[in-house]
Amino acid sequence: MKKLILLFLSLQFILISCEKEHEREFPCPVVMADQVPSIVKESFGLKYPKITIDNWYNKDNTGYYASFQLNNIKTLASFKNDGTFIAEKSQVQTGQHSEHENDCGCEVN
Repeated sequence: MKKLILLFLSLQFILISCEKEHEREFPCPVVMADQVPSIVKESFGLKYPKITIDNWYNKDNTGYYASFQLNNIKTLASFKNDGTFIAEKSQVQTGQHSEHENDCGCEVN
């Protein structure tokens, strides 16, 4: 019985550790489009007309990130909360979106 309890506790620890690792790996939460300020969505639409957004992300309430396909390449565009465009990154340029000072650490699926 003690071995079973120890096994169960070890499994719980491993699962919690994996979950925490996943949180560090993908620090930006996905947000619904209706949670993104209109000014940010309008700015995106002006910069990328006729592009459909796959996901919106929010990083520490400092800005929003839109993931989308641009010429069949996964792309991540970042905007300030006031709609100001910050930067664009694509998988071709970076291999994977990674966390830098002004970039979102979210992987684009």
